[in-house]
Amino acid sequence: RLQINDIKEYIDLLDEGLHNQFNFLNNIINWGKLSQGKMEFVPVRIEINLLIEHLLKTLKLNLEHKRIEIVVDVSGEQLVIADKNLLEELFHNVLSNAIKFTNRGGRIELCLYVDTQGLTCSIKDNGIGMEENVLSAIINEKKTYTSLGTEKESGHGFGLILCKDIVELHKGSLDIESELGKGTIVTITIPNSKMNK
Repeated sequence: RLQINDIKEYIDLLDEGLHNQFNFLNNIINWGKLSQGKMEFVPVRIEINLLIEHLLKTLKLNLEHKRIEIVVDVSGEQLVIADKNLLEELFHNVLSNAIKFTNRGGRIELCLYVDTQGLTCSIKDNGIGMEENVLSAIINEKKTYTSLGTEKESGHGFGLILCKDIVELHKGSLDIESELGKGTIVTITIPNSKMNK
């Protein structure tokens, strides 16, 4: 007979699996729209601290399930001019990847600085990292690559491809440093966009 804790764990795992599949399908749809120039780009003023708080709430279950510590440091100005939906998608994908490839009990550091020019963010984890040739194939050649997270979560590389396209649409930069067995650092720079009149 299953105990209450066992049932709760199975439900959490099922929820996480469905969440991962939903994100995968969503990434494919959004990447297709971006590739075909059909993604609407609507820059607005965004309170970045509120956006990060909202994202962390949506990822709370995954963080708690793997007992991952997340340290957040947001400094400087609070307002950024960017496409809110795309910015959420960008940070959600990067943070989801960090959680997926970080071991239970690991640590993620999110440092974000905003000034009048835009934002600079680094997301660092002490997870399993990636081989250089795999990372290059995903980022430079836009090839998908099936891999498993630390608890068998599925990964395909679509999230990173989408992130790169989102950053480029904002005329920013995306830099990824990764070392197998040591972790990954993702650095994002996004200048303030011009708001539509």
